This record gives sequence, C-alpha cells and structure tokens, in this order.
Amino acid sequence: MKPQIRYRGIHMTGDRWHKIQEFNTWMSRNLINMHRHGCSGFPDDARGFYKMWSAHCLHFNNGKQQRDELMAAHPDWFAERAGKRWPSQACLSSEEAYQALLKNFTARLEKMPGLEFCSFLLGDNQNYCQCAKCREKSVSDLYFGLCNRLAKDLRPKFPTLGFVPCAYQGYGEVPSLPVKGMAF
Repeated sequence: MKPQIRYRGIHMTGDRWHKIQEFNTWMSRNLINMHRHGCSGFPDDARGFYKMWSAHCLHFNNGKQQRDELMAAHPDWFAERAGKRWPSQACLSSEEAYQALLKNFTARLEKMPGLEFCSFLLGDNQNYCQCAKCREKSVSDLYFGLCNRLAKDLRPKFPTLGFVPCAYQGYGEVPSLPVKGMAF
C-alpha cells in the first residue's frame, strides 16, 4: 500500500536508536517514510526511508567550549535580553552571525551524504533576541526569513536537498512573509 501523503514522518528525540530494526519495521507497517533526527544526524541503518536532519539548535558550532569561545569573541552573534547577551539563541539580525551559521551548516551538511531534507530550528527555548534590530520584526518573521535565506544560499551547493521549516514555540505564529525555497 502507498501512503496518500508523499512524506509522512516521525521525530525521534534524544537519538534513542535502540532496537532500530524493530522501529524500521514499525515505521514501514504504518506507512511512515521519513526519519527526522536531532543534531547528531541520522543512523546508518535508516535505509529505505527519506533521511532528514533536524538542526534543532541553530548554533555556530558543535560544543559548549566552542560556543563559549565564540560568545567571548563575538557576543553580538548571540541573543540580547535585558541588555545582556545569552548563548542560548543566535541574534537573527546579525549579518556576521548569519555568515557563521551558513558556514557551519555547509560544513555539517557536507558530512551527511545522502541526506534528503534539512530542518532548521532555533534553540529549544524562547530566549529569542530582543536587540533593537530583532525587535523590529516578529520572531516568526525573523525565523522564516532566516530559513528562506539559508535555503537560497545553500541550494547551489546542495541542489537536491529539501529544506523544511518548522512552526514551533514562539515562532509558531503565521509569518507576514512568504516561505520560499522550501520546495522538494
């Protein structure tokens, strides 16, 4: 039987990949054809399903030490709240922060051949930047604007990769801008 919906997926949190064969069998029986994984990527034995990496951190690096070093060197790349910079979110209005994010995503995507979809999400909190420039737009417009731009800038290097935004937490409201470049 073929599902009526082209992509039907599930998101596994915490990278809990014990009993993967049983899980794959369950997915097949339930017409689920997409794995959506956390920041570590997807397991090698997820064959037969569309592979989707969920960048549910949207940071510039792969570890706390690097984040702390970047925070010390470039505090303006991080969210401002009540006049103080916080490492839990990026400043979505900073051009330098965007270029660092783009470089990080490019490097990480190059390490995942066979990846079919990429989902960009902000950090799993609502400590969104409140700098003067970020306050000019809604969190949804900032987030979906970032997704549009990342998809446009990554598309030349990854022409077959599908980009998947996610309305979640404080950026769940409908954005005022169209979401472009996300087509599969």
